[in-house]
Amino acid sequence: MGKRAYAMKTHDKIKTICDLANEDLKESDMIINLHSGVRNLMRHDIEPVNYFIEHLDIIRNSVLIGDDINCGVIPIEKFDRQWRDATGILYQELALKSDTVTYIWSGLPLKLKG
Repeated sequence: MGKRAYAMKTHDKIKTICDLANEDLKESDMIINLHSGVRNLMRHDIEPVNYFIEHLDIIRNSVLIGDDINCGVIPIEKFDRQWRDATGILYQELALKSDTVTYIWSGLPLKLKG
């Protein structure tokens, strides 16, 4: 079971989804592709961690989903390394502010918090 399927199964009131790979942040029950949102913000010279913290009112009650891009080979390109680092820092900040954090790996949920 993937991240989105797990969230849909465990949160029965998800009706709206914001996909940060294709749209700007908006209030939704589920916000997916956080890692893509970080990349898009950085391309527009917007600091992603501050941006999301400033918009906590929009995401506070949302299920947040992003890919773990911090494992594996370190990217060669400087921008890609910065994106990877910024994404990891954002995930840490959001995890601190979240009531529940679940890591999905190979379809298996691992509850980290809550």
